[in-house]
Amino acid sequence: MARVTNLTKSAAIGAMVLCAASAAPAISAITFDNVDITQGFGSVSASGGGSSTGTVDIGWNGTPFGGYADFTADASFDVVFNMLTSNGSASDVSGFILEVLDSPSGNVVQRLTNDTNACANAAGELAGTCDFIAAAGANSGNAAGADKPVTTLFSDLIAGSYRLGVFDSATPSNASAQFLVVEQVPAPGTIGLLGLGLLMAAAARRAR
Repeated sequence: MARVTNLTKSAAIGAMVLCAASAAPAISAITFDNVDITQGFGSVSASGGGSSTGTVDIGWNGTPFGGYADFTADASFDVVFNMLTSNGSASDVSGFILEVLDSPSGNVVQRLTNDTNACANAAGELAGTCDFIAAAGANSGNAAGADKPVTTLFSDLIAGSYRLGVFDSATPSNASAQFLVVEQVPAPGTIGLLGLGLLMAAAARRAR
């Protein structure tokens, strides 16, 4: 009889853990630390800070143009190219930049986009290598464009601080690009199920 009682108590505790975990809000946290324009005229905006998905919109009116957003993620995440709206043509070769930053100094640790040197003439923080947004002229699977309007550019990046930017040297002269930063947040119930399983296993051992 004692065996059944111990097992029942453990199951009840596990069920409470499961319910509490399910009720708790998902841990979220894309935090935007800074947005800036390094050259030219346009805008950089970031939204969704404090949630598991953040949106970065970068638009420009004339070239050359450069702008970026700095953000911090507290869980592994993907960077997704959502759309490019422009008055350009299939020859568009605008570049995007993704860098790993040291926190809290903000210094660049590593540049992850290095397919092309098309951003070598960018001003300030964006100068150097980059990957193309548009498919034309690009030389890797990281390229995105009209034929791939929604494309995952990077997957399973580790938590930390990063810089996401765009540089356009010539065309399109007027355009906007949108990127999504999507954290991989586990379902809250998963934690409860794990706790329940561990408690049940422990109860079974005690019963034996």
